[in-house]
Amino acid sequence: MAAQVKGVALPVYFKVYEHKGVLSEKDRINFIRKAFVLIDLHGKLLIADREFIGKEWFSHLLAFELNFVIRLRKGMYRKPIED
Repeated sequence: MAAQVKGVALPVYFKVYEHKGVLSEKDRINFIRKAFVLIDLHGKLLIADREFIGKEWFSHLLAFELNFVIRLRKGMYRKPIED
């Protein structure tokens, strides 16, 4: 997670993982839960790339009241996501 200060994004919460590749939805949800304990992220904006997709992930972001912009692959998610 990063905060913007004078136009520059600075990391405020991160974790180094041993494995290579993308985190599972479960791992991402646990990460964001832990971040919320330390930082008030309600109403903030998460920007992510296509690796950070999934209906369960999106539903949790909505439940956390976290705004998000995530690039999707062509043809994905043509229906509204429900929390």
